Amino acid sequence: MRIFKYLLFLTILWVTGISQSLCQKSISGSFVIEGKISLPFSGVAFIHYFDYQKNEYRKDSGIILQQQFKIQGFLKEPTYATLYLQRDKNTQTDTINTAYFLMIEPSTIQLQAGKYMNDLVVKGSVYHDDYVDFLRIDKSFQKSIDSVQALMRRSNMANDTLTSKKYHEFVKQLRKTQCVKVYSKMVVDKRNSIFSIFILQRMLRFEYNRNTIRKLFLQLTPRIKNTNAAKELYNVL
Repeated sequence: MRIFKYLLFLTILWVTGISQSLCQKSISGSFVIEGKISLPFSGVAFIHYFDYQKNEYRKDSGIILQQQFKIQGFLKEPTYATLYLQRDKNTQTDTINTAYFLMIEPSTIQLQAGKYMNDLVVKGSVYHDDYVDFLRIDKSFQKSIDSVQALMRRSNMANDTLTSKKYHEFVKQLRKTQCVKVYSKMVVDKRNSIFSIFILQRMLRFEYNRNTIRKLFLQLTPRIKNTNAAKELYNVL
C-alpha cells in the first residue's frame, strides 16, 4: 500500500512538472502590450508584425477603453512592428496620430502614445531602445542628405538639369560612403542584438553592396546568426 501511494505521489509530481513546463514555454513565447493614449481617443488598437518563426505577417488587437488598451500575442523572437489606432465615430479625426513604429519581443511592454508619430514612449523592450538609438544616429546623418536634396529640388525648379544631376550624384555617393560607414558601425556595436539584422535589412533594401552586408553579417554573434530573422536574411545575400 505504501509503495502504491509513493508511486501515485511520483506520478502526480511528474504530471505537475510537465504541466508547469508547458505553461512556462507558452509564457516565454508570449508578449503583452499595455498601452496608454495621452489624448481623448476610443476605438481599437492593432499591432502588425512579421513572425519570423512562422514566416508570416500577423495582427493582434485590443479595445481602447478610457484611453487605455491591452494587446496579447505569441512571439518567439523580437521583431519590428507597427501600432495602428483605429478611431470610432466618437473620436475626432485630428485628435492624434494613428500609426507608430516600435520593436516588440516576448515580454510585457508598456507604452504611451502621444499626438505625433515620434511621441511614443516604450518601456520593457530592450530592442526598442536599440531602435531609438538607431533613429537618433540615422536622423543626424539624414540631415546632411536632406540639405543637399533641398538644393537639388531648387535646381529642378529652375530647370538647371546639370546642377541637379551633380547634386543627385553627390547624394548617391554620400549614401555609398558615409551611410555605409554609419550603418556598419551600428551593426558592429549591436552585433549581439537582433536589431543588427534589421539594420542589415535596411541596407539591403536600399541596394547597398551585398558583399559589404555579408561581411557585416559574419561579424554577428552566433546567438544572433541562429535566429530565424538572420537565417532568412542570409538566404538572400
